[in-house]
Amino acid sequence: MAIKQENRGYLSWAIIVGLTMIAGFSPTLFGITEAGDWYNSLPKPPGTPKPLIFPIAWTLIFLSIGWGAWFVHRTVTRSIRHRREALELYGAHLVVNAAWPIVFFGLQMVGIALLVLIALIAIVGVLISRFWYIRPIAGMLLLPYMAWLCFAFYLNMGIWLSL
Repeated sequence: MAIKQENRGYLSWAIIVGLTMIAGFSPTLFGITEAGDWYNSLPKPPGTPKPLIFPIAWTLIFLSIGWGAWFVHRTVTRSIRHRREALELYGAHLVVNAAWPIVFFGLQMVGIALLVLIALIAIVGVLISRFWYIRPIAGMLLLPYMAWLCFAFYLNMGIWLSL
């Protein structure tokens, strides 16, 4: 059965956003979450949100960044090479994003997790620039993600400094 042309856009959106959500939440598939005695015992900086906020925020963020990737994928006004490079960087960034909870919660290496987070912030900065060049709305959709990563840096740094 052939897929109608107008439905291909919806299908590609579902695939890109779905893969983003799977990649984003993949550490939880291995039981790596913030819940647990170790995390609960850590000294946390002022302004640390309640645990319920994190999955809600990450769900909205992964939807937003997946949507941004979809805009890049669907944009035809830029070269295929630019779009391919941006989407390859997007895929690489998802790997680094998945590494942070593994290092922080799974391995309980707060300082190394901070370094992973610094790398992720740098990668997302470049990713925003690339997405923005291809389609400004795609870059804008990553701005809340960058803000959340900077907040995560504050939280991670606060924990690391108090250990």
